[in-house]
Amino acid sequence: MESLQTSCIPVLANLIEDSKFKTYAKLIDDLPSSEKYRYQITPEPSNRIFEILTKGPLRFSPETANDISKVLNVTKLTLTSPVVNDASIDLLRSFNLVELKLLNLKEEKSEKRSCRYYQGDYKKSFFDIIAALDSILNSKSLKNLRVLKIDGDQIEFNRDWIDQIANVLGPVLQQLDLNACRLPPNPFKTVFNRFPNITELNVSYSHISSIRGVSQLKNLEKLSLAGIPLDNADFKELFKLRKLQFLNLSGFSRDPAVCFVEYSLRENGNAPHPELKFVDISGSVQDIEMSKIARLVENGITPNKLYTTKLKGYAKLIDGLPSGEKYKYQITPEPSNRIFEILTKGPLRFSSETSHDISKVLNVTKVTLTSPVVNDASIDLLRSFNLVELRLLNLKEENSEKLFSGHYFRGYKKSFFDIIAALDSILNSKSLKSLRIANVLGPVLQQLDINACLLPPNPFKTVFNRFPNLTELDVSYSNFSSIQGLSQLKNLEKLSLAGIRLNNHDFKELFKLRKLQFLNLSDFRRDPTVCFVEFSLQENGNAPHPELKFLDISGSVQDIEMSKIARLVEVYPKLKTIGLLDYHFFANDNIAIPGVKLLKNDSLQQCAHSIDYYLNNWGFQRETIRRIIACIDLETRWQKHYPTPTELMILSLGKVIEVIDHGATFKDIEEPLELFGSESHLQGITASQRLSLARYLLAQQPLEKWTWQYSSLYQQCFTSDAFLATPHINYSMVCNKAIDYVLREVKSGDFYRLDALEMGASILGKCLCKMSRNDETFRQKTFDRLFMFLITDSDPRSRPAAAVILVHIFSFSTNRNMTEDQKAQLTTEILSCTDEYRQDSSMQIR
Repeated sequence: MESLQTSCIPVLANLIEDSKFKTYAKLIDDLPSSEKYRYQITPEPSNRIFEILTKGPLRFSPETANDISKVLNVTKLTLTSPVVNDASIDLLRSFNLVELKLLNLKEEKSEKRSCRYYQGDYKKSFFDIIAALDSILNSKSLKNLRVLKIDGDQIEFNRDWIDQIANVLGPVLQQLDLNACRLPPNPFKTVFNRFPNITELNVSYSHISSIRGVSQLKNLEKLSLAGIPLDNADFKELFKLRKLQFLNLSGFSRDPAVCFVEYSLRENGNAPHPELKFVDISGSVQDIEMSKIARLVENGITPNKLYTTKLKGYAKLIDGLPSGEKYKYQITPEPSNRIFEILTKGPLRFSSETSHDISKVLNVTKVTLTSPVVNDASIDLLRSFNLVELRLLNLKEENSEKLFSGHYFRGYKKSFFDIIAALDSILNSKSLKSLRIANVLGPVLQQLDINACLLPPNPFKTVFNRFPNLTELDVSYSNFSSIQGLSQLKNLEKLSLAGIRLNNHDFKELFKLRKLQFLNLSDFRRDPTVCFVEFSLQENGNAPHPELKFLDISGSVQDIEMSKIARLVEVYPKLKTIGLLDYHFFANDNIAIPGVKLLKNDSLQQCAHSIDYYLNNWGFQRETIRRIIACIDLETRWQKHYPTPTELMILSLGKVIEVIDHGATFKDIEEPLELFGSESHLQGITASQRLSLARYLLAQQPLEKWTWQYSSLYQQCFTSDAFLATPHINYSMVCNKAIDYVLREVKSGDFYRLDALEMGASILGKCLCKMSRNDETFRQKTFDRLFMFLITDSDPRSRPAAAVILVHIFSFSTNRNMTEDQKAQLTTEILSCTDEYRQDSSMQIR
């Protein structure tokens, strides 16, 4: 339909002089005034038709102008050519405009300034902008105009022109573009303070000397100050704009007195521009290293919005360089890896264009995938990276999302994943040669983690003998029966055999590894047949593992006295840390070993220290971390009767969030998180921890997996004052996910519908004001089902919550900024009206 309409519009434009068009205009003219608008062509095609008609000078005859005004409902007008007769001016004035753009005014002198607004032969032509606007805008347009653009290049306007525009149009305009127009020295204090509703403003190359007062424009989302010199005081003023998403500070004709990049890095602690998605600093950072520009992601330019951060222009610049030069201008690996890690918190569904741009600008060498890759463009992007590290995590969670577009999953009870096909898709020829860390790969590896993978019965004889360069290996919970052949891996320094049953022969094989420094033999599922501690003491004379520094025997030493564990230092003289989780000592046991750190989980402090150690030295060991989290839950569960000190609750919450950052699923951490939802706890953790939790809540759970616990935590966090004061949270996702959940529960009508409605009312009441009114995802939503629920449902608690949601949406989408009292009054009126309708369905609700 869209392509058909596009094809027809030029044809319609060419039929303006046709007799049929005149007949249709006459037919409309004969209708009653109140009926005429119904038979006009709708605004969108009318605007496109009239745009074609205005490609040349406007010199319509009075008859044609009258016919056009009857048939077309023009609401957006862009003039790039002169208006040369009164009939055309009258035609423009007949339109009820919401958008007006006056462009290429300097070109009009070639037409001898046929319209009445040009005077004199100046180097800069004088154009009477006030007279022009007065001629074009009728009384309705003066009230409804939302967008005004005036190109002032090489044009001189009336002396007080901007003051007069501010007095008449200031209260209604939302977008104002005055590129290259000459303005007063400090217009933000003298003029723009009369434009309270402005969301987009362009004053580039306008010769202004100060932007003091710009902070009064609190609704600004898009600001262009290209070519405007700024100083320290200007930047301080600029950084007060909390809703700013798009900022243009390019300046090809000068270097700024103070560099935006340097100033942003100094202001990092103040979180300037928390919503910023795009910044243009072209031409103004000649002496700034790329590493500093990359650090902007730590400030206001959040990585999940990176693809709009001047990336396209920079990608094009790199693309045009010789092949041998391109790598010099990419962002270096460390910041590239950090940026891409955040981009992959949610499902990867980059467009082809965005994938291409990212591949040109980012030099990614380490990839950790915890979310599905759902389109070919994203797979191509991954393959473009020259990787030295690859981690594929949480594969079992991706089943519902069809990881890698469903190419590699098949539906068994245990999902089948074609790991070979996945790796073949991701790894290019350079990655195959250079990869050093991966969960599953081949003979060049130095570090291999295949935790919980199903392996052959004796993999060290049949498989791992082909990994001669391994220094780190994790085969925990991998269901094989023997480690015979392990001693061939002579370079091993770090080995995890957690959950693997070992016998005397296995220990003898294990003790041949002379370089081993870190050994994990924890087992939380059962007691081993042979205890490592006993065997070590027997082998003391043979000096097993002379380099051993860390030993984890958590969960597997219930019948061993502490005195025997203490003697391990005699066997392993370099031993510094022993993992003893889930081991409960007798009261008279001396549980200290001089010079050795013992990792335990008997108290919240011990849990916090243990989490720190494991995450920093072993990464995310799922079973180990689960045991610590379970103890945190147990220690904090009985708050009513045995309250935990607030500082310990805050410490524990922070550690649970760190676990989230390392790949925990919601199932791993949902129980303790239930207890941490109070405002004092959320206030006590750091802003970066709140941001991590927010990203996790927004990215991890697909809608169909929302549980009551998850939605409860979602509500606690995003209605918390601490979270609302935290910068960089994506409130578009917060609000849209809440709305989607509400609409799903209203449709399904299950037990959690009331909870969903109350959650939605609470979140939208707090968060909608932080979202852009131009949010495309929100604008595409329809609320018919929610309205019908309000009218037809009989639940006395659910209906008020539905009405509150609709009032929040109405207040936001109509830009009314209603007070809480006004919202409450409107909610009461809606409920009263719908109650009457339910009693008498013959009523009409408008």
